[in-house]
Amino acid sequence: MRDKLYGNTILQLLLRAVICLIVVAGMFCCTTPETPLNAEEPDSSAVTRIVRPAFLSDDHTWADSILKTMTLDEKIGQLIMVRAYSNQGYRHRKDIEKQIEKYGVGGLIFFQGGPGRQAILTNRYQSISKIPLFIAMDGEWGLGMRLDSVLSYPYQMTLGAIQDDQLIKSMAEDMGQQFRRLGVQWNLAPVVDVNNNANNPVINYRSFGEDKYNVVLKSQQYIAGLEKQRILTALKHFPGHGDTSTDSHKALPVIDHELGRLENIELFPFIQLIQKGALAVMVGHLSVPALDSTQKYPTSLSKTVINELLKNEMGFEGLVISDAMDMRGLTDYVEKDSAEVLALLAGNDIIELVEDVEFAVQSIKKAVLTNKIPASEIDQKCRKVLLAKYWTGLFKKSPVALENLYKDLNDSAFVTLISELYRRSITLLENKDSVLNNLTLGDRSVAVISVGSGRASPFAKNVADTLRTRPLVLPRYASHNHTMELRKNIEKADYVLLSLHQISRQSGVKPGYGKNTRAVIEELLGRHNVVLVSFRNPYVLSHIKNVEKARVVLLTYQDNEVTQNTVLEIFNGNWCISGKLPVTINDNWRAGHGITLEK
Repeated sequence: MRDKLYGNTILQLLLRAVICLIVVAGMFCCTTPETPLNAEEPDSSAVTRIVRPAFLSDDHTWADSILKTMTLDEKIGQLIMVRAYSNQGYRHRKDIEKQIEKYGVGGLIFFQGGPGRQAILTNRYQSISKIPLFIAMDGEWGLGMRLDSVLSYPYQMTLGAIQDDQLIKSMAEDMGQQFRRLGVQWNLAPVVDVNNNANNPVINYRSFGEDKYNVVLKSQQYIAGLEKQRILTALKHFPGHGDTSTDSHKALPVIDHELGRLENIELFPFIQLIQKGALAVMVGHLSVPALDSTQKYPTSLSKTVINELLKNEMGFEGLVISDAMDMRGLTDYVEKDSAEVLALLAGNDIIELVEDVEFAVQSIKKAVLTNKIPASEIDQKCRKVLLAKYWTGLFKKSPVALENLYKDLNDSAFVTLISELYRRSITLLENKDSVLNNLTLGDRSVAVISVGSGRASPFAKNVADTLRTRPLVLPRYASHNHTMELRKNIEKADYVLLSLHQISRQSGVKPGYGKNTRAVIEELLGRHNVVLVSFRNPYVLSHIKNVEKARVVLLTYQDNEVTQNTVLEIFNGNWCISGKLPVTINDNWRAGHGITLEK
């Protein structure tokens, strides 16, 4: 298998380098090279020299000096990370303090709350911890993924449409500044799963898309930006969670592909990014028979998948962290009294979100004392954790400054880049007879219909105000009477402007609209000149018949003030459209499709 993973030629590597240079063009320039996402690129899956994770090359003095003084219990504690919240009360805080003081947990993963409250708790928790704590977050689209009062960046699928990958790096640098300002050292991201299943309920919009090269290139920039700020990253969810219709939070997904297919698609991003020096890999709760034939057994506990494939064959030396130990993709298939021990035996260095810390510590300690887990392995894992902590600067143990925290986290420069990211992601799927180029809405009778909520969207209101007309509303689940009245109101319109809103982020899983609402949309597409703007997940379009008949189709991927204002600018003639589909919607609009329109 190793030969399959790493066979390559120097010519292929040179070709790939040229492609990378073409993709990375000026940061705020509208013109971008047109490189299809699904273009045939050289298979560079086998660079013979693997870059070691940066923290392994740092000064070892601090880590080694601490390791010498640690008890077995303290070493075990460093391998455990637990949940923390800043929006819960006294009892939760005391429980976290107990886990730090009594069991010496190595880190906390913060979830919901606010930045000010989290900063105060971080300072408190760090002050009582003998060894500096890893403070981590799932921040795939920044601090706003978990916290209020802070900025959110676009979802990874939105970023997947952007053709200038340097923007992704700039975003990650800004994101890294925000993490560091809040005392966070580890962003458990990016998602490097190749989302080639529209029905995926858990990855979906969190992936850069279905093109493996696009996933690698954008993940590489995302990682580079964060690492520039000395923020740890984690590739997830090994060995690949993209092609499944099951959520591992609720059950154990089965990835039932042959080894050759796994190497070519699912494993490809991990192979590429590990070769470039990935710092950490998160292992998902998946069943992959081609890698481990044990029936209904999670990859997160598989020696074959972690020790043999990830570490030995792929050569990964960085931190291996399990996915959350409280997910049903694990808990429904493994006895609770053995999960943490099995996780370490399989090759994990860190066990994430342990529910019963006391029980886990005692179980692991018993396994070490009975030589089920060699003590040397605990030392090795603990040392790796300490080396990573040193690399992030945790040895300084500086408290989070509370003054100007909100201002620093929401700097106007960050907001400007976020707007640019959304603008550069907008994708033009259809522009029949160059209608958008010549469309002056004020010269025509236009019916403006906001689809998906009980009231007109700000976008629809603004367009309607310009046209001096009243925006119409088509609710997500429209009644028969409502649809009949709407039909009457649009009979004499030259154009119908449909804006799609309020759809689930995972629109590939469900149609998104009720039967009556879909019927009206499909009828309009068949009978009228329709300009369609979809403000949400691209997969929703695959559920709408006749969608390819629209005169214009614009896709923004997300529904917010920035995307709505940007489309308004486009309708006012400020064209600068360069996005490309990161996923396939139908046979007409496949991954890589997108019409470039400049002015």
